Amino acid sequence: MDAQLTSNEINLARETLHDFDPAQHALNNLEKHNGNLERYE
Repeated sequence: MDAQLTSNEINLARETLHDFDPAQHALNNLEKHNGNLERYE
């Protein structure tokens, strides 16, 4: 079973880290892959 974030967790992180551009890129990738933390790109 892969580690995964829910959309609510991703949105909370997005709000918390809204001024940190690298986090937004990472969160966009997480959202693209349904929160799957094991997916690498």
